[in-house]
Amino acid sequence: MKIIGVLTEEEQKRLKNLAEQVCKLGRQKGIFPEPLSYQVDDEKIWQELIGRILVRGGARPLERLPSDRKRELQEQTRLSKLLDEPDPYSFLENLLAKCPRPTRFPKKAAKAIVELLNNDKVVNRNECRIVLLDGIDKQRQSPQEIRRLLMQRTGFGPKSVSDLMIVLGISHDVIAFDTRIVNTLVKWGVFSDWEGNRLKSIVQGREPIYTALEAEIRKVLAEFPSMNCCDIKHMCLAFFDRVIFRCYEELKHMAN
Repeated sequence: MKIIGVLTEEEQKRLKNLAEQVCKLGRQKGIFPEPLSYQVDDEKIWQELIGRILVRGGARPLERLPSDRKRELQEQTRLSKLLDEPDPYSFLENLLAKCPRPTRFPKKAAKAIVELLNNDKVVNRNECRIVLLDGIDKQRQSPQEIRRLLMQRTGFGPKSVSDLMIVLGISHDVIAFDTRIVNTLVKWGVFSDWEGNRLKSIVQGREPIYTALEAEIRKVLAEFPSMNCCDIKHMCLAFFDRVIFRCYEELKHMAN
């Protein structure tokens, strides 16, 4: 069985073909990752952390949530409000179990959010502020070092943290290997020997494999021009990620 994270010459060619289409679609549709930022609002960080928890088991419930329900959810899960709740677990369990549900697993999500709320590496309860990014220096630390540190602080895996880093504008040099990204790679023959869900579980569950596959994709993307969405001199991983996420169905049909 081939080593995951090491691409053959043929697989590299297929990845280049995919990257060419990603480049075209991204330009046509004006899809770019969130701009890099040096200061992020605490509530933005908190809501994105909650979002990473809610999509465990699948993003569709949250994506299909009506806008008024989304507004209610954001309002009811504000950091200051949850810190004032005498029983945040029961409150969250009831909130998330209400239809339409934003997650497949309301009880597990409620428990995970409360764990974050009580995690002093993420939240300073006394000052009611997010401390997750305290001490992080994007100028001196590599994206991989920052990702590892955020994984340690949150208990999240590399996929969730990579996605968090992209949406918060921390780095464009990471990729979130979610279902759509992995299935697209499989569909385009980059990993033709693997079924998507099996490959996803292996990649997401083993950081060395995750990092190795990310490096292989970065190497191929270095041959493509910059999308001018960051200071990286070639097509960045975040651009590749966002275009595939947004154009998943189109890319799937192109591969047939």
